Amino acid sequence: MKQRTKSLFVLLLSLLLAVSAIGLAACTDGGEKQDVTVTLNHTSYRLELEETLTLTAEVSDGSAVSWESSNTQVATVLNGVVTPIAVGNTKVTAKTAGGASATCSVDVYKGEDTSPLTFTLSESSVNLIAGQTAMISYTATQSGNPVDVTVNWSSDHPEIASVEAGTITAVAKGEATITAKVTFRDVEYVQTVGVTVNNDVALELSETQLSLHPDTAADGETLIDAQLPTSAEMSAILYANGEEIADPILRWESENPEIATVADGVITAVVPGTVRITAYYEGEPEATSAYVSVTVKYLRIDKSDYDFAVVGTNISNPKPDFTTGFSGARTGFAFADDVVLPDGYKREIKIGSKGAISKDEVLNAGLRGRIFVVLRTDTHREYKLTLYAADFVIKDVNGWDQWHEKSDGADHVLNEVNTGTVVLDADIDFKGAANSVSTIEHSGRGEHQFFFGGTFDGRGHTLSNVTVCQTQSGLIVGKLTNGGVIKNVAVKNVILTSKSGEAWGYQGGIVDFIENGTVENCYVEGQIADDSAVVPAVTVDARGLICSRVTNGTVRNCVAVLTNSISNTSGDTALYRAVIGNMLKINNPTAFQNCIAIGSLYGVCSQGGGGSFNWPGGFSEPNSDITAGFSGVTSYASIQAFREASADTSFLSDPVWDLTKNVPVIGAVKIGLSATSAEFNAAVDGEVRFTVNSPAELSLVGEPVGVSLDGCVLSADPDAVEDGLQVIVEAVSQIDPAVREQLTITVNNLIEIDMTELGNMADFDRHAQNSPEISLVNVLEPGENVVSVRSGTGAVLAEEAPDGKVSIPYSVWSEALTKSGEMAIYVYTDNHKAYLLSVTVADWIIHTTDDLKNWHLSNNDVVGSAGGDPAATKDYVVMAADIDFEGAEYSQSVSIWLHQFFFSGTFDGRGYAIKNVKVQKTQSAVIAGKLTGGGVIRNLAMTGVILTGDDNGKLGFQGGIVDWVENGTIENCYVEGQIVNDTEAIGRTVDARGLICSRITNGTVRNCVAVLTNTDIANTEEPTGLYRAVLGNMLGVPTNSAAFQNCIAIGSLYGVCSQSGTSFSGPNGFTTPNADMSAVFEGIHAFASSAEFDSSLDLSFLNGKYWKKDGSIPTIGR
Repeated sequence: MKQRTKSLFVLLLSLLLAVSAIGLAACTDGGEKQDVTVTLNHTSYRLELEETLTLTAEVSDGSAVSWESSNTQVATVLNGVVTPIAVGNTKVTAKTAGGASATCSVDVYKGEDTSPLTFTLSESSVNLIAGQTAMISYTATQSGNPVDVTVNWSSDHPEIASVEAGTITAVAKGEATITAKVTFRDVEYVQTVGVTVNNDVALELSETQLSLHPDTAADGETLIDAQLPTSAEMSAILYANGEEIADPILRWESENPEIATVADGVITAVVPGTVRITAYYEGEPEATSAYVSVTVKYLRIDKSDYDFAVVGTNISNPKPDFTTGFSGARTGFAFADDVVLPDGYKREIKIGSKGAISKDEVLNAGLRGRIFVVLRTDTHREYKLTLYAADFVIKDVNGWDQWHEKSDGADHVLNEVNTGTVVLDADIDFKGAANSVSTIEHSGRGEHQFFFGGTFDGRGHTLSNVTVCQTQSGLIVGKLTNGGVIKNVAVKNVILTSKSGEAWGYQGGIVDFIENGTVENCYVEGQIADDSAVVPAVTVDARGLICSRVTNGTVRNCVAVLTNSISNTSGDTALYRAVIGNMLKINNPTAFQNCIAIGSLYGVCSQGGGGSFNWPGGFSEPNSDITAGFSGVTSYASIQAFREASADTSFLSDPVWDLTKNVPVIGAVKIGLSATSAEFNAAVDGEVRFTVNSPAELSLVGEPVGVSLDGCVLSADPDAVEDGLQVIVEAVSQIDPAVREQLTITVNNLIEIDMTELGNMADFDRHAQNSPEISLVNVLEPGENVVSVRSGTGAVLAEEAPDGKVSIPYSVWSEALTKSGEMAIYVYTDNHKAYLLSVTVADWIIHTTDDLKNWHLSNNDVVGSAGGDPAATKDYVVMAADIDFEGAEYSQSVSIWLHQFFFSGTFDGRGYAIKNVKVQKTQSAVIAGKLTGGGVIRNLAMTGVILTGDDNGKLGFQGGIVDWVENGTIENCYVEGQIVNDTEAIGRTVDARGLICSRITNGTVRNCVAVLTNTDIANTEEPTGLYRAVLGNMLGVPTNSAAFQNCIAIGSLYGVCSQSGTSFSGPNGFTTPNADMSAVFEGIHAFASSAEFDSSLDLSFLNGKYWKKDGSIPTIGR
């Protein structure tokens, strides 16, 4: 079969060659090229990894070939020689330039390796201490590949060093050889390790590094570093071959006894320096030693808060006292290590023969501002002190003038930027003078055109008692620009106002305009005057205790305390006053950083452009939280508010700040207490007013009879004290309570007579804008004349009472009596008497049913849509008469009676009654839908009340007084009426009614009586439950035990119900009525009928002044 196949193949090949010959002949004849064939000596080959293969190529036309391997990572080929690289397959191709080719498939495999073994150890020698061990590792490879072998370990002296599995153990002093043997293919391989074993002898001291002081700090000396001991006793332990030898005999030695000495291990510091103390052991089994490095340090005393010296171009070389306050004599004076000096300048500062410091030595080095220097003494102390270097030093008012003027007396050139470093070297009291041209002739002192681009360092000093009144002015400079800095200064009792007759605007306590500069670590305390009525109007005005305005600059780490009240307006003649300052136009969130404003919530204002100012964050009202616009700026309405807030003041970290006071402050606290007079007459208008230059609390010393101090006003009762009474008034600083000042005032007598037992003398009705008349017939004595009628705050209401009657116009009392409620007024007479009378100021006074309706309608704007949460009206409302609805439904406006009518004010019935009214609308009541926000309803009687459903049969949640008490109080009220049993008309899931309220959550109903006049109320369970209670129902889980307190329910034992989810039940979870509700509520009494009322019940809890308790059911009336 094979032979036949071969014959066929030869026949076919012959035919093919014949055809090719014909073709070639044709090509040859026609000039065409012939076909080229390539033949290799192998078409496939299995190649051992360690061998090579030589391929030959036979080309039919004898042309040359090029060789290539398809996978050079398996084998490469060069001139037909194939070199294997790794096990695998590759195709080796021979190719002619014309493209003819032939390929051989090469399989590379790995055969047996007969190369020798390579055997090595990790170490050739080791040195050990007796008892120590060492691990010796080995490697065994053949042709670079790891080989798994078994190693036999042995020691020629196991009594010196033994070995097991490569681990050598030192036994005793001496030398040994460790041998490692392996056998591989009948060949033995050997490696050795030389081992030297010594005795284990070591000396350890208790310290290797030691720091000492040569002396101990005295009382009052504050060390920069912790106090170090002046001596130290060293201990030592000797270790020999694993055994501890305590208290070895040692020899101690100091390499420099002038720095530190040593005796029997006790090291004593002598002078500052570094020395090595060595301990020597010279016994058996071997000698050894150990040392401790000792550093004796200077006692570094921190007196950096001590201004040691000030150098300036305008003052002579300073001569500081080098003796007072220092221990020992001076041995050196130098710049501290942290002072950067120009090349060629030495740290040592030379002192003149008379003890003067050369200002040129400091100033010529280019040093300015606060510099730390070091004073060394022969008591081994190093005092860190502060030296100030300045271009100008201000010590007094004259120096203040000189800085603002050139040396020739002429003013600085306006609009040119003045530079340099300026420092204060003392507190300056301007004694109330104005920082302006017309008063103290400080020409250009604070004008806006006085530009400053240097550094002004107050160094903790204070500028006090000064008025800034020139247009576009600041106390220190007009404009801070070119990176200028003002820092570390306090300004106290500054007044920002305007000069009479001058167009005013833009005053700052420190600077008017910060264009490109920084004010930091500054404290300002003073007033921003509201003098808009006495000066010409301007387009826009701004004032601030720090600055009037700031654009690209920064005010940071500052505190401003406003000592008066301020107000702001908007429009073409706007007034913009802020405790700290105002940001002008540009949105610069870094304009104010880490600042505290005290005295007003107008801490910082921002101007949006043109004449429009608003508050940071876009809000238009004052606010303590200014972080929305600026970083870490907070405002507080008062010093007390600041204290209660426990504000973080850690950012005020500069030493200039005193954080131990109630307010962070710079400099000493001075009150400056003064009085308008040293004596006064206690008759009408007799008083003394006090002023302070710094916030302070005024009080009377002792208990002077008949004398009172109201804020800063001292007054006395006529005829209550003897003439010539000496009254001592003491002022205690609000900033530092330890600072106190006193004044003695002589005062006469004044008698006050309390006539409030006469009851309410007049009703002041804000809605009606009435002008009440007060009859004083029962007040005045015969022949006694009224000279003044005043409010409790001293505001004048009237100055005469013709025929014993006082008429007070609305325009007068509405300005004087700004708060609503029951209050007292004073009637002063020519007999030096002050009669105290009771009056009522109300937002609404109810005389008729229309008054009640109109009050509700006037608040229609606070009523929300269904499901909404509207604002609650805070009106103070009182009744002045009984009103009778004559059985009519109270439903002027559907929206008013909805649950959405919220009330958080006070409604005082004053013992009057609302009669014969029907409550029919869903979620409704007579007084309010919801009582919330701490609102109060009291002293009200309601009779003939009917709680029923509305016209379409949809009833639910009706209360006699209110529907829902959410967060408020109903007290001393009486309600009598019906809860209609209209079960068949119900169309709601849950319904609740009560004569006092429909439902209550977190509020309270107390000291109330409710009398049900029908007997057919009933309660059903869900889903169409009717829950009716004489008093009312508590909504939610019954956890509010204060919901009902000391109340009486008459007419049904359903006195109070409680609702959990949509399920109502009686107290304690019972579903039947019960008179005993004490387990849930305090003092609740329920009686099935009026006849069953217990007349012996203790009614002392009904303590309102309008209760009538005559042994029967208690009621309210007049």
